[in-house]
Amino acid sequence: MKKGYILSAIVGGACFAVPFCLEIATMPVSLLFGVLGYGAGTLMFSDSKTNMTLGKNNENLVDVLNNAKKMNSAILNMINKVEDDVLKQDIRAIYQTANKIINTVSKDNKKVRNVENFFTYYLPETLNLLKKYDEIENQRLGKASEEFMKKTRDMVSKIKDSFNQQLAHLYQEDIIDTNAEMKVFDSMIKSDGYGDSDFKL
Repeated sequence: MKKGYILSAIVGGACFAVPFCLEIATMPVSLLFGVLGYGAGTLMFSDSKTNMTLGKNNENLVDVLNNAKKMNSAILNMINKVEDDVLKQDIRAIYQTANKIINTVSKDNKKVRNVENFFTYYLPETLNLLKKYDEIENQRLGKASEEFMKKTRDMVSKIKDSFNQQLAHLYQEDIIDTNAEMKVFDSMIKSDGYGDSDFKL
């Protein structure tokens, strides 16, 4: 039995036993309290990271994160396959930013809703695009492939920028909240006579 269910059972048992033992409520009413307590405990103590789903297929978040790590590793491996040096740099930057996004969501699974498309579209499509580029590059088609390869390199550069923006978006609320906390802290410092200048944010 998972820890969350054990805690839920404890809450439910307490909600049943306390009213009944103190003779505040009859058996049926106490039983109702117990059921409601168990339900409330389930909501409070359930493993939200495990239960949260993502995408059209309702994938478990843990599976989504593991799959994202595999795709990101595959993206990094593309550095050894492509020939263009600038593209190699962009791929490495994409990998590093994607890794930060994955780690951030792993630590705070609530943030996943801010970058859901990153996992369900951006990451897999980036890998597919790089694989197609490598395939075309290896065919040595000359002018027939040059335009495609240039467009792909330009697109990868845009992907790199979009990944950076998505990472920044993940921390937007944290920045706003921390700025507010610092303003309060600064007011406390001044009110206690330890500072005399306004805090600028």
